[in-house]
Amino acid sequence: NIHPNGSTTNDKIDCVNPEAHIFPFEDLHITVATFRTARDYFPSNPEDVHAMKQFCTTLLENASKRDEWPTQNAANKVDGDTTSSSTPKLRLRPKSIRLSRKNAILLWEETTGTLAKMRSCIQKEMQQSQSQKNQMTNNPKLKEWIDASLASYDIPPIVHSTFLRFWN
Repeated sequence: NIHPNGSTTNDKIDCVNPEAHIFPFEDLHITVATFRTARDYFPSNPEDVHAMKQFCTTLLENASKRDEWPTQNAANKVDGDTTSSSTPKLRLRPKSIRLSRKNAILLWEETTGTLAKMRSCIQKEMQQSQSQKNQMTNNPKLKEWIDASLASYDIPPIVHSTFLRFWN
């Protein structure tokens, strides 16, 4: 996506300070879990990309089938919500901004408990995947990707959106 060599999605902003990247508004998100950081590895060939998608999709589908996964009901529906999604919407309240040598992040408070429940289910599914990884697939590429992901996945202890990253 974005590289210090100048290839970015936001060249007009980056030219102000080539040592930093300000994320476009449409790219802002809340990190639920990181299976594999793109800074360490991002697959370039289609087989690896397919293996990565297969593992992540299966893991998230299994996590969402757990009894503890948050579900939408009349009690936790956001006012005016007419969607058919079974997972409740998050409610975010801004807390503060944190600036470090690596990045700047917006810190949020998620007030429904939905994000914590989702993260807990993903954590349990990752742990279960670790004990069952040899039964998951015969695909050697996928096994390699699963091993590396299980060794490096991260569920952040904070609710945040990174809006600025320094290249140093």
